[in-house]
Order: sequence, then structure tokens, then C-alpha cells
Amino acid sequence: MQKNYSDIVYSCKYGNDENVKIALIIEHKSYVPNVNIKFQLLNYFSEAISTQLKQGIKTPSITIMILFYHGKTKWKTKPLRSIFGKNVPKELYEYIPEFKIVTVDISKFDNAKMENLFDSLKLRATLFILLDITNDLKFIKTFKMVLDKVIAPLSPIEMRETAVSILNYIGAFSKKNQQAKKVINTKKGENKMNFFEKILLEREKIGIAKGLKIGEESGVLKDK
Repeated sequence: MQKNYSDIVYSCKYGNDENVKIALIIEHKSYVPNVNIKFQLLNYFSEAISTQLKQGIKTPSITIMILFYHGKTKWKTKPLRSIFGKNVPKELYEYIPEFKIVTVDISKFDNAKMENLFDSLKLRATLFILLDITNDLKFIKTFKMVLDKVIAPLSPIEMRETAVSILNYIGAFSKKNQQAKKVINTKKGENKMNFFEKILLEREKIGIAKGLKIGEESGVLKDK
């Protein structure tokens, strides 16, 4: 699809050797939203189908919604009708859209469960960071553990890809970005840190360049 309303599209055989296209839309949440998540996903579903039809695709992909959650509050999926209150008559249920979502709640995963479920070290490293990104007490310890143990066996290319992924995500949390920087600075000289140091420098240069451009465009930084 030209517009990215789906994250992954699979073409596969199903049942009686029928060709079926399945699109997976993955929604990432680190908190429980005030409005039923199914309302948001219903919009995604509608946009995904609409986009394919506009592109001339006569048979759109079957869309499956996946919720990836790692927040502190226990997640509970409610039916879409809950947005209309608690006293919706059963006779009206059939007039309200309903669909299943696949919920992946990693908020209670420990190290052992991560290792048992995921062979990919890159995935494990990312999930560890996701789990503790909002926990001020655990984040630094987790970040050190990821650097010292999880990514250590990776090849240079895989290590760089993992570093980019982790630092891009951490970058959205200014406080955590500074904490990560301190950890990296204390480990200078170690080979595996070169990737993180270089990426941090690249990010800083990009930030400075953007700042200069904005200054020039606003007239704050102009040659006199």
C-alpha cells in the first residue's frame, strides 16, 4: 500500500489453498488511554481498507489489529460498546461494530521469560528498554545490562542497527536521553560503545544544523 496504514502485509495460503492477504496493524501503547482503544483501531481499519480501494485494489487485505502494551496499569480490553456507557441494551449490541484484537502485554515479563520467548537479541534489547523507559529507578540499570550483556554477541552491523533503534526511541524522552548519554560516557574506550558514541554525535550535529536553519529562516541568524 502506498500510504502506510498497515505495518506488515502477508500473502499466504489458507484453508482450501485459497490465496489470502493479511495486513497486520500494530499499535504501541505505554499507557491505558481514556477512550476505548478499539475506537482508534476502528479508524485505522477503515483507513487501511479505504486506501486500498482508492488504489484500485479490488480485494483488500484482511486486517488484524495487534496491541503491543508495556504500561504500569493492568490492561483490560473492553468491547467497543463500552464508549456508549454501561447500560446499552443487549438488543442494540448487533448495531455496534465489534472485532477482536490481539493483545501482547509485556509489562510483566522478566528476563527469563524474554529469553524463552525471543531468540532475537535485537528484539530483546529493544523490549528491555521499552519496559523500563518510564521507570526512573530501573532505566539506568536496564540500559547498562542491555549494553553489557544483551547486545555484546551481535555483529557490528546488527549492533549499529540496534543502537540506532534504541537511541531513536530514547530520544523521545529527554531525561532518559541524558541518562543514556552518561552511561555511554562512562564506558568510552570499549569497542561496542563506538556505535553509540558516533550515533549520539550524529544526532547532536543534526540537531545543531536544524537549529541553525531555523535561526536563519526566522532572521535570528543572518550575516550582518
